Amino acid sequence: MHHRHTMSKRTTIYVLFKEYPDPNGRGKTASYIQNSVDYLTQPDALMKDWSYIREVLDYFGYEPANKYYDEDNLERLFDVAKVFPEEYPMALDTIVSEMQAVGLTPWRTNPCRKTDLYSFGGIDVTNQLMGDMAQRETNRLVTLQRIAQDTQNQLRPEDKEFEPCVLLQNGAVSIPHSGLQITTKRSVLKLVTVDSIVAMHNWLADNRFPVKHYKFHPKHGDANHKAQQYTDRHGCKKQAAQLLTDTPTTDNLLRKAVGLTVDGDLWYFDETNACHIYFENQGDTPQHEYHAYHLHPGEKNFEKIDLKKLSKVIL
Repeated sequence: MHHRHTMSKRTTIYVLFKEYPDPNGRGKTASYIQNSVDYLTQPDALMKDWSYIREVLDYFGYEPANKYYDEDNLERLFDVAKVFPEEYPMALDTIVSEMQAVGLTPWRTNPCRKTDLYSFGGIDVTNQLMGDMAQRETNRLVTLQRIAQDTQNQLRPEDKEFEPCVLLQNGAVSIPHSGLQITTKRSVLKLVTVDSIVAMHNWLADNRFPVKHYKFHPKHGDANHKAQQYTDRHGCKKQAAQLLTDTPTTDNLLRKAVGLTVDGDLWYFDETNACHIYFENQGDTPQHEYHAYHLHPGEKNFEKIDLKKLSKVIL
């Protein structure tokens, strides 16, 4: 009996925070983590920093991604609110609650089994968040190499899975001009870091896993096929919305499409055709498929497009 394969691996987002300059002298969790002097002078700085990170995670709530933070790093972030509770009322409870809402969990609850030693700027990060991220990147590169060598197509679907990863931070780590480079015994890994909605959107378009796929639907046609007529529930003949693009172009627009929920529909703006494109989720398919059609204001489903949200990535 054939069993449908369900993807078990997916995009992974790591988060690091700036830390409070601890007057008790415990020191930072890692020397590469930046202190926030603002926390000493501006009571709203802590919530501003967290809100910036939360806004990015909130925006991409439609992505089925793993999201990890470091418990020690979070503890140092919270130190200022513990030292000055009157100036940071409810800060800890608010942040913890909102972290749970966006799906952040400690990375040590699901660590990667290490196959190498990793260092950043001469510091051993093998057993730190950065080392876990480096291991996932190593695993991704190994899997891609295995796929490239699979000329006889003998790999099982689960053998082709990997976890592309990215570090979301807002000044928590000082990144050299050469980028976030992790050194191993044999090579140098370049990890990706983002600090905004636009940067995360651009990265996901090229790196998300599993990949979303466009599926042709004869009802809506495409650049080479006219959309069909259909009969609505009142018995009236209607013309289905037309897809104006070919398959490669539609797939490219789907890469950039955004939405509201993991299982929901997606949408984007097609500059070439000067109108929006709507992607309907085909349901729980192993190929993660969507059919598509273009829409103008007033047409069915156009009201489901969150134009304000979309404007944050359509520059």
